[in-house]
This record gives sequence, C-alpha cells and structure tokens, in this order.
Amino acid sequence: MIKEGKLHKKDQCLLDATIDKLTVLADIEIHKDAFIEKVQSLGFEMQEYKSNNYGYSQVFMHEHAGRIEIAEQRKRVDATELIQKRNRIIADIKRAKKGQAHENALSVEDMENILENIKEQLDQCDERGYLDRLKDVRYEFNPKYYEYVKGVREASKGILSMLKMECSKISQIHLAFDYYVQISDLSIVDTKSRKETIIKGKTKKLETMYLGSRSGRNHVAIYDKKQENKDKGTIDQYEGLSKITRFEARLRNDYAREFRDSKFNPFEGILVHHLETMSEIEKDTSMRIEDKAMILHLLKNPSALGEMEKSKKTRWKKEALLINKNRYQSCRGL
Repeated sequence: MIKEGKLHKKDQCLLDATIDKLTVLADIEIHKDAFIEKVQSLGFEMQEYKSNNYGYSQVFMHEHAGRIEIAEQRKRVDATELIQKRNRIIADIKRAKKGQAHENALSVEDMENILENIKEQLDQCDERGYLDRLKDVRYEFNPKYYEYVKGVREASKGILSMLKMECSKISQIHLAFDYYVQISDLSIVDTKSRKETIIKGKTKKLETMYLGSRSGRNHVAIYDKKQENKDKGTIDQYEGLSKITRFEARLRNDYAREFRDSKFNPFEGILVHHLETMSEIEKDTSMRIEDKAMILHLLKNPSALGEMEKSKKTRWKKEALLINKNRYQSCRGL
C-alpha cells in the first residue's frame, strides 16, 4: 500500500496506469446451456432485466468479476435500412443542437446512444450488407480487480477459457491514469472543440470534468477517484492516500480495437496545470506584470500563440515552455 509519508512533492504524479474496463465480444466453445451453468457456478447471477445492447438478452452479474450478456437468436438485418436510420438520427441531432424542431422528442444524449448502437450493428455487417450474426457473448469486466479482490482473476479466466478468443474482438476499453493530486487544485483546459461537462461539489470546487459525448468513440472523464469510491462504495486501491485524480479515456468500437496499433492519443488537446503554478507566477517579483499576464493567458489559452506575429510567437512559446518545464512544474507526468 502506498502511503503519503513516502511520497515527495516531486513524485506527486503518476501512480498507476491500468485498464479500468474491457468489453470483449466472442463466441462460446461449449453448448450454451453448459456455458450458463458454468457461469453461475463461478458466482455470476442471472438478472431479471434484459440487456440494453442490441441483440443481447440474458444478463449475468458478478459483484467484481463483471457482466455477461448472451445473444438472442441470431438475426439478419438489412444494412441499407440501418444507414437510412443513422442518417435521420444524425440530422435530428444537428437540428436539436441548433435548437430547431426535429422528428422525434428524444434528448441529444438519447439520440447519440441510438446512433452508437446503429454504428455497432453496421460494424458487424458482412460484405453483402447484412448483419450476419452477433457474437454469442458480450463480456464486460475490470482487469484491475484481479489484484484487489480474491477469486476475481479465477472467475474471469474461467469465463475467457470458454470463449473462442481467436475470433473475438474488443468493443470497449477504458484506460485509466491515476495521479496523486487533488482535481480541485488543477487548471484543466481542452483546446479541442468537444462537448464539455463540469461538475462541482458542495464547496463549488471541481470534482468531475467530461470531454466529448458519452456515447462517442472517445469520451474522456477526469474526476476525483477518492470521492467516486465513497459515493459508489467501490474498492479503494489507494487507502493510504487522501487524494487521487483519475484521467480516464473511454474508447469504443474502432478506437478501442486500434488504439494499441495506432498513434492515436485520446488525451490530445488537454492541457493541465497545477493552480499552484499560477499562484507562484503571480507572486514572482522577478517578472514584469506584463509578462505575468501574458504567460498566464498562454497557459490557459495556448491557441492564442497562433494569432501572434512569428517573432512574438517564438519568444512567448519559449517563455511558456521554460516556465512550465523548469520553474513551476509541480506535477510531472500530467
């Protein structure tokens, strides 16, 4: 267990990088009834409700080893109809975002969820334009629990051993990076034009920031992990520490499958500075007030560099990098 007394300020950065959630689609190697019997013997309990994911019905839950969904009788779906429906949804989302009337009364978030469902179906279409078949099982689990809960590794491996992993595919993966820092002590700026949702606590300090659509292929969540553990009653892997901020990229479909082989960075465009950095700049008596104002502005609005003349851009870019790298950087790795 990591304890605060063993951490020096210069080390208050990355504590752990892990896969927080993984969703695998695969076929089973044994008879469906035998698979269900084995699933239940491993501690998964059948739920009364049906799955919300297209084509899946039966749901089995384990407190820590994840969620299993089993496909209904396989269906064939005309991709042309799906594409037409997708286009209508996209048009409705655009109208809704502009405040215009659209065909259905759903919220933008609900329409985006439908759109993602359609995309997932189209992704499984064969060369004839039909959804030939669903994978037998959709298994969602948290590999991180392997280290913290007894029996989870065995239960999860038991499920995976019954699946045809050579023909499986990943449909969702959550990448989590944990830092020993309080999120309310950070200045977080997204330089990309993504949807942004800010959640503050009772003290009006930042607790959670979402970037991008929740149903999108890349949804970034930055949040107070200690507070989430308290709210949800989930396992706290950092019991010896009082503050943890998690930077989590939630990748779906092609982003989830290709991230390991591509140069795609899900956190690209996100700039993070410790508020202490801003404070120290403001208190620095060796700097001119005009320089302070410009540096603080550039740290929060880096795109302003693009509006400068070439000579000024070179100077201020160098100044901002030097300050952030050598003098005031208090959270290496962020």
